Amino acid sequence: MPFQFDLLLVNGDFQRTAVTRAVSWPLRQAAAPVRVVRPDDLIVIKLLAGRIIDRADAAMILRENRDEIDFTRLHHEVIRQRVVAEYREIWREAFPNEVVPDLG
Repeated sequence: MPFQFDLLLVNGDFQRTAVTRAVSWPLRQAAAPVRVVRPDDLIVIKLLAGRIIDRADAAMILRENRDEIDFTRLHHEVIRQRVVAEYREIWREAFPNEVVPDLG
């Protein structure tokens, strides 16, 4: 199955931590598993990128990976990286019938 991936070039403490927290993920046609960043870190990376497609991706990641997301860490990084407004926007897109978490 064809797939698309992004290469993350580390450019600061947040990205360095995201790469450190990455997990191995098996691919059927690959000789070895690849390391992928956790969904909570990927959401922040997408919000920092700021493109419309990245925001749509972030909403989908939030919706599809809700059980695996470390919301304490995610909310901390959203505040720290100053992407609170963007996070609120993707939350409303992902969960239109839920209240947006209070991030202060």
